[in-house]
Order: sequence, then structure tokens, then C-alpha cells
Amino acid sequence: MINKQRHKTSCGPVAILNALKWKGYHDSYADVISFAKRRLSFKHHGSGMHWIYISQALDVLDIRYKIIHKATLVDITRELDRDRAVILFFQYGGHHAHYIFIDKHTEKFVRAWNMGNNTPRLSKKRLNKRIIFSNGSTMPIKAYVIL
Repeated sequence: MINKQRHKTSCGPVAILNALKWKGYHDSYADVISFAKRRLSFKHHGSGMHWIYISQALDVLDIRYKIIHKATLVDITRELDRDRAVILFFQYGGHHAHYIFIDKHTEKFVRAWNMGNNTPRLSKKRLNKRIIFSNGSTMPIKAYVIL
């Protein structure tokens, strides 16, 4: 799994790559960036990957998923309990948005890849604060549940 993105705006491709790895594929960061540039009009120095491109990428890659709009922490942990993973799109500060990949949880923590930490451990309390902020913003949470 990739825990830190290499470029400022590559959180979308990193989330896609982590979904592929979770499904058992062995694609590289370079493969996914190339795919995103070729098929999804992704640019490193642009505004990042629009949320609609995550759906398009998962469709093209034939990865089954469902979207939960305005997802809550309860929604996310329910899907994780069903042995599913989640690409989570959320807003933070102003008009900035980010994608993370969540594949496990415990009573107090989720394993959230690409949060910018040295480890993928994120407290549910901190995640819930981000969810509440984002759901009250112009860019509500979108949870892409990988089936």
C-alpha cells in the first residue's frame, strides 16, 4: 500500500492504486499515474482529480463499487465489517479536498492510507471530525465502497 503521495495533487491516483493493491493487483505508482493522465485527464500541477474521475477509473478498471453520499463513520465501519474497503473523499480547510483509502478498523482507530502520517493509523475521533466538517461543506463526503 502507498501511504504518502509523491506529488501534491496525486491523492486520487494513490487511492485508486491502493484499491487495486487491496483487490490483489500488483500495479505500480507509475502505471496508475500514466493511466490517470491518459484516461482521466489528470495533471500533477492542476487541481487534482475530480471525484467523478474516481468513478470512471473504477468503471474502466472493472472494480465493483457503490457510492455512499454524505457517508458517516457508522456507514464506513459497517462496510469495513463486511470485508470491504473505502475510498473516502472529504473536504478540509477552505476548498481543499483529499482522498484516502481505508481498509480496516478497530474500536478506536481506522487504517487510513495516505493521510500524510508515518503510519496509516487514524483515530476514529479525528476522522469523524473531518466527516462532520466535510458533510457541512460545499463538498460532502463521498465514500466509494470497494465490493
